[in-house]
Amino acid sequence: MEFNEQWFDTCSKVGCAAKVGNIKLLKQLIKENCPVDVADNRGWKPLHEAAAIPPTEECLAELLKHEKTDINWQTHEGESALLLACKRRQGSTANEFVKLLLQHGADPNIPDNESDTPLLQALRNKNEFLVEKLVVAGADVNATDCSGWSPLHQAASSKNPTLVNFLLKNGANIDARDECKLTPVFSAAQHGCEKSLKALLDAAKEKGNLHIVVNMGAEDWATPLMIAAQQGFEACVKLLLDYGADPNLKTSDNATALHMAVQANNTTCLEILLQNMFLKPIIQAFHPETYIYSGMICPLHLAIEWKNHASLKVLLEAGFAPDSLYDCRDSVQVTRIPYLCFPECESALSFACFKKDTMSIAVLLSSGADPSPPVETAYHPAMRAINVHNIEALQILIESGTNLNYQRKEFPSNEVFLSALLSTQDILRLLLYHGCDPNLCFQIKNDYCFQRCASRYIKRNGLTLREFLRVILPYLVVSPHMQTSLDALSKRYPENVRDIIEEIGQPSPLQQLCVIQIRQHLYSVHRNKLPFVIHQLNLPHLLTQLISCSSQ
Repeated sequence: MEFNEQWFDTCSKVGCAAKVGNIKLLKQLIKENCPVDVADNRGWKPLHEAAAIPPTEECLAELLKHEKTDINWQTHEGESALLLACKRRQGSTANEFVKLLLQHGADPNIPDNESDTPLLQALRNKNEFLVEKLVVAGADVNATDCSGWSPLHQAASSKNPTLVNFLLKNGANIDARDECKLTPVFSAAQHGCEKSLKALLDAAKEKGNLHIVVNMGAEDWATPLMIAAQQGFEACVKLLLDYGADPNLKTSDNATALHMAVQANNTTCLEILLQNMFLKPIIQAFHPETYIYSGMICPLHLAIEWKNHASLKVLLEAGFAPDSLYDCRDSVQVTRIPYLCFPECESALSFACFKKDTMSIAVLLSSGADPSPPVETAYHPAMRAINVHNIEALQILIESGTNLNYQRKEFPSNEVFLSALLSTQDILRLLLYHGCDPNLCFQIKNDYCFQRCASRYIKRNGLTLREFLRVILPYLVVSPHMQTSLDALSKRYPENVRDIIEEIGQPSPLQQLCVIQIRQHLYSVHRNKLPFVIHQLNLPHLLTQLISCSSQ
């Protein structure tokens, strides 16, 4: 329901005449003793119509002369004629109407139902004349609306330092805070009002509480410096720092002005902050050698999240480690290998792989990022790429030397291979071709991870058990644990693969043992350049094809 919608059949004759500005008809109706105090469905009386709508003030002046007119009548929304004139009218027209109402004794401090005042409306319209007239008439310069928004808040956000200075000279409270604990200084910084901001800071300095005002945070502890950095207002950032703003302060969720600048991708603001912040503890908190969970998001990860590559480069140049870590235990986006211990953190590179951000991947690798987990507790970048089927990132990692056979001390298996089993055929074949060794999955007895991951792979890719076994068997050396796992896997399916099970019940053929041993040795030396190295050995074509498993 629209409470401000007028029902025209409720408007009196006098109200209609006042609305259209028909002074001749208005005088005639008044002469006929038609009432001037009849309200419509909104509570609007002829005085409100005359103050808000017609182009000239003749009807308003005529009604103000009437003995039964109360100049401070309010509508159902609590609006007085003065408030409506300040709200609805602009420029010189507004000046004339307001001046007339004030001359007849209109109260400038009557608020509407939301505590909005004529002064706040005049400030919203940036009308310096009205602001001065209202203050001279006694308007309270510290009266706020229902949200705690004061006249000084409004002036500070309007890029009009004249209004700010005028209010300050007339007693406006520089410490005023709205319902979100925002101050006028915060408002000026938020809207990039440099001159207004300087006027406020100078006033605080003169008052002796600059050190408090310049860092006074909002409800979430965000400071004026943070919001200026987030909005990319470089001049305001410099000004606040010149007046003593602390760039090291944090919000309630441990974000700093640095994080705000990174999110906005404003490299100028970012560079200014980097020059003024105490960076060492922040850099160390995310460095793989000194990483500790601090509850703060890593700036590098934030830059990657927003694909802000310019900011990412600036952070790396400032000394942030390309292998910086961030806690990922609470991440709902992580795809886990079933029944495996989950890594506690992930590097900037693994996060870039997950976000499919090729540019960030390139920037990090060129800065020296480790294409494998930089620490035991970190997520493997290749696993992240596999999780989101990011083949482009996976190929870049392979070319950069990522360890496809990475093993954790607490989990003697091949998590990259198991991740591939949760993906697609093209990813599995790519990894096997470049030396990913499935034999590492059979180092302990009764390891159910392989069986469960293999079952998912078969189902996801619509394969038969026989088709799956034919893919991986050329890369396997027969061992007791491997035999046990494959036998257990075969019992999950009604398909008859006894011939294959019997085949792996025998020792591996010498040819296969030699091929796998050669591949494992070459991989240990050359990592993922394995296919290239094999082709550079100048072996007979059939032997090259055999060792590279290119026929698989």
